[in-house]
Amino acid sequence: HLKPSYSFDINSYDTKGALFILFSIVIASLWAMIRSISKYPKLAKKHKPNQILLVLILFIGLAVSLSATNKNGIEFFFVFFPLSVLLTKAIESIKLRWLKELTLWSILIAPVVLFLLK
Repeated sequence: HLKPSYSFDINSYDTKGALFILFSIVIASLWAMIRSISKYPKLAKKHKPNQILLVLILFIGLAVSLSATNKNGIEFFFVFFPLSVLLTKAIESIKLRWLKELTLWSILIAPVVLFLLK
């Protein structure tokens, strides 16, 4: 009998760098989800199934990432594709140029901050 193994233990993310990445992914996911849910009623009918599929894939990826037994960072690859698409759509929909620039610069500066935390 195959016994499924899963773990919700996040103690392996106990370093500053890993917590920074985890916190960034959670904040970005929440922001992208709020933006996509708020824009959903205004979407054209042909784009609504794609939006639902992206959100569903993101939830499945988060579930896989959280329940992975070997937590070494590789499990976040399940989240990167849907999150990148949702974040791109959210950034493109920002009307204020300075806010769009701030968002993009923060994404570019985050790896430098992560490097300095190690």
